[in-house]
Amino acid sequence: MDLPSLAVILQAALSTNPDERKAAEQSLNQFQYTPQHLVRMLQIIVDSNCDMAVRQVGSIHFKNFIAKNWSPIDPDDQQKISQSDKDVVRDHILVFVTQVPPLLRVQLGECLKTIIHADYPEQWPRLLDWVKHNLQDQQVYGALFVLRILSRKYEYAILFLVFLQAEIWCSFVKQKGKIWVVGSLGCKQGQMRLDALRRASAASASPAKHFAYSSKTEAFASPPSLKGALGAPRGEFKTDEERTPVYRIVEETFPPLLNIFNRLVQIPNPSLEVADLIKLICKIFWSSIYLEIPKQLFDGNVFNAWMMLFLNILERPVPSEGQPSDPDLRKAWGWWKVKKWTVHILNRLYTRFGDLKIQLPENKAFAQMFQKNYAGKILECHLNLLNVIRTGGYLPDRVINLILQYLSNSISKNSMYNLLQPRLNVLLFEIVFPLMCFNDNDLRLWDEDPHEYVRKGYDIIEDLYSPRTASMDLVSELVRKRGKENLHKFIQFIVEIFKRYDEAPVEYKPYRQKDGALLAIGALCDKLKQTEPYKSELEHMLVQHVFPEFSSPVGHLRAKAAWVAGQYAHINFSDSNNFRKALHSVVEGMRDPELPVRVDSVFALRSFVEACSDLNEIRPILPQLLDEFFKLMNEVENEDLVFTLETIVDKFGEEMAPYALGLCQNLAAAFWRCMNTAEADDDVDDPGALAAVGCLRAISTILESVSRLHHLFVQVEPTLLPIMRRMLTTDGQDILVPLDNYISRATAQFLTCKEPDYQQSLWNMIAAIMSDKNMEDSDIEPAPKLIQVVFQNCRGQVDQWVEPYLRITVERLRRSEKSYLKCLLIEVIADALYYNAALALSILQKLGVATEIFNLWFQMLQQVKKSGVRANFKREHDKKVCCLGLTSLMTLPAEQLPGESLGRVFRAALDLLVAYKEQVAEAAKEEEPEDDNEMDDFQTDDDDEYGDGSDKEMGLDTEDGDEADSVKLQKLAAQSKSFRPSDEYDSDSDDDFSDDEELQSPIDDVDPFIYFVDAVKGMQASDQLRFQSLMQTLDFHYQALANGVAQHAEQRRAEIEKEKMVKAAAATAS
Repeated sequence: MDLPSLAVILQAALSTNPDERKAAEQSLNQFQYTPQHLVRMLQIIVDSNCDMAVRQVGSIHFKNFIAKNWSPIDPDDQQKISQSDKDVVRDHILVFVTQVPPLLRVQLGECLKTIIHADYPEQWPRLLDWVKHNLQDQQVYGALFVLRILSRKYEYAILFLVFLQAEIWCSFVKQKGKIWVVGSLGCKQGQMRLDALRRASAASASPAKHFAYSSKTEAFASPPSLKGALGAPRGEFKTDEERTPVYRIVEETFPPLLNIFNRLVQIPNPSLEVADLIKLICKIFWSSIYLEIPKQLFDGNVFNAWMMLFLNILERPVPSEGQPSDPDLRKAWGWWKVKKWTVHILNRLYTRFGDLKIQLPENKAFAQMFQKNYAGKILECHLNLLNVIRTGGYLPDRVINLILQYLSNSISKNSMYNLLQPRLNVLLFEIVFPLMCFNDNDLRLWDEDPHEYVRKGYDIIEDLYSPRTASMDLVSELVRKRGKENLHKFIQFIVEIFKRYDEAPVEYKPYRQKDGALLAIGALCDKLKQTEPYKSELEHMLVQHVFPEFSSPVGHLRAKAAWVAGQYAHINFSDSNNFRKALHSVVEGMRDPELPVRVDSVFALRSFVEACSDLNEIRPILPQLLDEFFKLMNEVENEDLVFTLETIVDKFGEEMAPYALGLCQNLAAAFWRCMNTAEADDDVDDPGALAAVGCLRAISTILESVSRLHHLFVQVEPTLLPIMRRMLTTDGQDILVPLDNYISRATAQFLTCKEPDYQQSLWNMIAAIMSDKNMEDSDIEPAPKLIQVVFQNCRGQVDQWVEPYLRITVERLRRSEKSYLKCLLIEVIADALYYNAALALSILQKLGVATEIFNLWFQMLQQVKKSGVRANFKREHDKKVCCLGLTSLMTLPAEQLPGESLGRVFRAALDLLVAYKEQVAEAAKEEEPEDDNEMDDFQTDDDDEYGDGSDKEMGLDTEDGDEADSVKLQKLAAQSKSFRPSDEYDSDSDDDFSDDEELQSPIDDVDPFIYFVDAVKGMQASDQLRFQSLMQTLDFHYQALANGVAQHAEQRRAEIEKEKMVKAAAATAS
């Protein structure tokens, strides 16, 4: 096809007529594999005389085609792009990527990333030479642009995801471990977190013993923390061969890069373009030091040259000219991004080299040099920078957050604390405390969108990057590590605020400062409960300073009063009337006109119900309380709300019988409402799905509480049966194997029919196949699949068949040779564990094969090819089944699964979940060009708000996304596959499996991430000591992954919901 004809087709692909658009896309698909097609498409993209819309749609097609076809998944597959076409593309794309407008650079940058990950260095050895040449020429931006992509290749394969997980987990650690109060603040509004986290922290008199790190930055960068027990640590290079490309990049590009950096920093009155170049250099440096410091930087002179430039940027103010006035545009402004990246790099270096105790022997001398020459200077610069907000100046939230992280990490180190101490009072009382107070942004959200205020109050992403959270982190560390000299003066400061508030007339009361003071008191509850003289004065403090705010004219103080009261509900009240007053005030708060007050009151109520020893305090108001509770559930879809109801049901047990039917009806209604919201709403932070799970859990709790009152089950059956049908059946399956179809769609008949006995017939057939020594491995493949079908579809109903099926599975496994059959047989065992972990494990032990099987399983999970990619369990289905089986083991009591085995299972499940997530993302990318409406990409890829789209959309600016909402984070998660080295594209090939792998099963509806998190929560609730022991055995890497998978569960649901909305919109438009 010649250029004019191709341009006409691309123009037609933009047509509003769906028939024309579809015909154009079919033509593109028809000719896309012809020689020179890719080259002609590139010619159109760079042709400035061509219509921009045509060029853009061409660039999207070009990007999708390269992403799918440049590097085949299976090396044995036929190459769909000729070598000559590849050579032309590689020869020209480096130049074109900087010549085209930013809108097209986004797409070509994605292409370049795909090609570099696939071809460098083997098929593209001259790439680094091109970069070096252009670093010394006039094409500096292009060279930096390419070098950034190149350096990103050698960050951790799923770098941004691990970074996100690490940050998330560390916030989670704070909630559960030594500084849990930071998490308990609840993001920007300082709302309470789950009381379960409070109980987890309170369970230990010395929470610090559970976790080895004091902040997310300290833990994230410490090399020993990444040394896992199984194989080489994921956070480090495994071999010198892996280090070599990074070292070569640093060795050959960092000298000219340093010269460019030096010249840029010295430019007087620099433009915004200079900021863009410096930011790229910072990102290249970050990528190059991410896993470990390259040996070239251990040269003192070289390292000092870099550090002087970073300190120069840190010290000097950003240009005042050109700063946007809009807050969102301002924080994304290039010079503030430079400042953020500089702080980010220096924090990274400090967390890596700031503690001699965690250094490898070969790094100790360098770490001593860093601490002596730079750590204190960075601290001084950070304090000076923070002083800007003290005088009313501006700093982006993320910069404040990062600086406070650095200061928090400095508290435990004597030399750093001595530097900090002279300025500590100013820092604590004039900078940190004001950040804790209710502010204008809080007020605007409270008034304009209270639902969003509530949502953000429980959004851990907000928590991660919030200055308020970082402020509380610092206060918590200060009190915990240096409490002797700081706790008293901080409490005295809070008391003075209380005093000024009480003495001021109504119109002059410092309401916002009182809010911050209450936040601090509530957050430090664990410390105050254990420390005299404060411990003895807590009840008096509540009566004098907290209880009056239940009737405050200011809504946020009423909410904060409820939260603080909940934090202290478990103290020993000397006057029971005070407990009673607080309880009734919280109950009254459930009827407050302000939604956030009602929500905080419900959560506080949970603590009071738990602490209440005399249920007569609650029993008379129980009906009204439940009515208010369900009114709130109708307004807010939040899983945490259901926890309070579960606590009430647990506390009252069979006394809930009169309310059981009404509770189930209300919860069922809430369940359907949440499910409908989750399926229809494309809001990525929609909590509907999690709330639906909470409803089911609450229903289960109710049924357990009245389990001996069988007559109630008849009453609730009509309400609950539709839910059971929805959750336990599969509709509209396209089944290729008739037996699978019969078992899964007529399970009851399969289980109950005795003439003929279908279960026995199936066993006879499977046993004959599996035990036939003359049958090849490939011939018996359907047999283990059918066993899986039975276990998956008949949970709890075929206990008598578990042992015989496991016996023949183990026997066949012992003599199987083909790896794919071994995988299938192991998955039968995994499905048996998912079916009933206690039963399956006891049978394996009875057969004397438990140790043998699990050793083989873990060995297969760790087995990799020469290229380093996974050798077994390559499909999404494989990973999911294994994960469900291993996770089911975690629900067993300690006597059945000892601590060492639990840790091994826990880590293996986490590794599987990460691999599963990568593969799901990869599959989504492969299907993208085949979408009926490829123009969806056209519509979404042109968002370049700040003129930096080339970086953001390429996924090169992932840490820039840390100020964004969860939509941005989810986009990054969806792009994780783009950062994998090329040899991983074949790591999960489906070659060995037949088309019937498209079959559906009940586990399709089981989210492995939610299943894992629920298992962990169950363990924590049932055996706190065991949970704490498990956490102690985990290094930081696995701690990071643990909470990351919980976050991803919600993110993935949001992606599916959005896809449904897009398809529905497309159908409506056509």
